[in-house]
Amino acid sequence: MSLLFGGGHNAESLMSGDSMDEPQPKESLLKKSGRIGAILGFAWIALNIVVPLALLRVPAVQRWLVAFDNKLPFHIPGIG
Repeated sequence: MSLLFGGGHNAESLMSGDSMDEPQPKESLLKKSGRIGAILGFAWIALNIVVPLALLRVPAVQRWLVAFDNKLPFHIPGIG
């Protein structure tokens, strides 16, 4: 009766002997992502941590931040 309603199997898997009950080997996340995952991870860290910290050391950026703070209509404690 389950063949009439599908039962989770298709005709190809029934003919080849494959079963849905057999455990499939699982790949780890690192193997799935390969080299691209590491590259994207390093790029994310660089863009979100390294670049902003490097910009804060540039004197022109520091002057711009101080000028921007002076233009704000409210006071932020600890800045300027």
